[in-house]
Amino acid sequence: MKLVRLREHATLIIVSLYLILNYGFMLIRMPPNVGVPFGELLLATYLLWLADVRYLPRFSKALFLFPFLLWWTSGIGRAYFAFPEHGLLALRDATHVIESLFIWVGFIFATKEENVERFFRWLPWLLVIGSIYAFGFPFQSILENYSPTVRSTAGESTAIFFQYTNTAVLVLVAAAYLMIVRPKTIGLGPLLLAPLLLAYVVAIFQARTIYLQVIAMLLLFAWQYRSSFVKMSTSLMLGALAFMAVSAFGIQLTGRLGGEISLDFVLKHFATIMGEGQGEFEGVAAGVDMRTAWWLSIWNQVTSSIGSLLFGLGYGFPLIDFTSVGGIPVREPHNSYISIFGRSGIIGLFAFVWMHIILLVVWFRTFRLCRRAKYRVGQERLLVLYVYILMIWINGIGEDAFEKPFNTFPYYIFRGLILHYSLHLRAKLKVPSPVRRSLRSVLREQFHAHPSRS
Repeated sequence: MKLVRLREHATLIIVSLYLILNYGFMLIRMPPNVGVPFGELLLATYLLWLADVRYLPRFSKALFLFPFLLWWTSGIGRAYFAFPEHGLLALRDATHVIESLFIWVGFIFATKEENVERFFRWLPWLLVIGSIYAFGFPFQSILENYSPTVRSTAGESTAIFFQYTNTAVLVLVAAAYLMIVRPKTIGLGPLLLAPLLLAYVVAIFQARTIYLQVIAMLLLFAWQYRSSFVKMSTSLMLGALAFMAVSAFGIQLTGRLGGEISLDFVLKHFATIMGEGQGEFEGVAAGVDMRTAWWLSIWNQVTSSIGSLLFGLGYGFPLIDFTSVGGIPVREPHNSYISIFGRSGIIGLFAFVWMHIILLVVWFRTFRLCRRAKYRVGQERLLVLYVYILMIWINGIGEDAFEKPFNTFPYYIFRGLILHYSLHLRAKLKVPSPVRRSLRSVLREQFHAHPSRS
């Protein structure tokens, strides 16, 4: 029992470190430099813990397993056969498959309802720490000098602390949490603090993906949670007013791209999504054409034969011919969905989409259950978690989000937790789990209910 408890504590700690330290923590291995990342070590403790096998029937009850098994066997099997030729690079390129096994970690962690409650008590504190941490981003170049370093797989010395690769997502979730839950313990007031966080992220991090994430968040609330949609829209207007106030008072601040913080800058930067931009935005807009060329090249390679179309190009080599500063090859085309199609073909992409549709249906049914039972706490919890999930989805359009463990580790653990939380809620609200019936049984029932007249 002590080992189980230790494993549960380790789960929360490692999730926290992935979310806060992101890229820096991802590079830490045991033993140092040549060993295994902490996430994979934790995954091994869950997969090899024989006592957890008893939860397999419950896991299969929570979702339809076939697309998951298809995804895991096709992807991991392809990486296994590429290992003799390409070594560890084959496993590195298959992270979008391997990391999805963390859904089992989240599911097992949530077997105890007390763990679920502990998780939701821990989450707001994590969001507070992440938001405070984000305010160091403008001083990243200075702060990195005081951080211990670790050597990356490409041989670079990288700071462990003060990496902000995915910090903006955490702050966006924090803003959503304030709008959804509206905790009374915050003296400044959620309706005032949330737009300040949104304005800070949009202004300082200056990323087109962030603009899309904010829009997607609003659409999610408009679809499922209209009260939060109104609150978030109000927050967005307050954030826009903050931009105009900065310009009106002549305050000159710059963000990640070096552009002056203003509403005009954001609108022009957002327009470069379509590959159009002039002046200081010309180089940013050109990046869109470069990525499009990468995607077309992968499409042409995958569709060059029936075998590659069905099973993809495989693992262990870069999908694109491009090197970053320092001559380091870029392995992915800055789009996770193109990467999945390129690596695993139609079969892999089909399994990936299918299993995410199933996970979406589980979330939607659970959310609707909470709404019908007027269980507001459950609605709030599910919506906050899905904001993070949605942020990763959007991030995958313009970045290799599903190939980065600091994204996928929390992503799939949250997915697994939602699965088991749905079972806990059905038991708590005394609602039976949905019964799956085969097409044959449904047709048989229809036949007996409406016999042939002949």
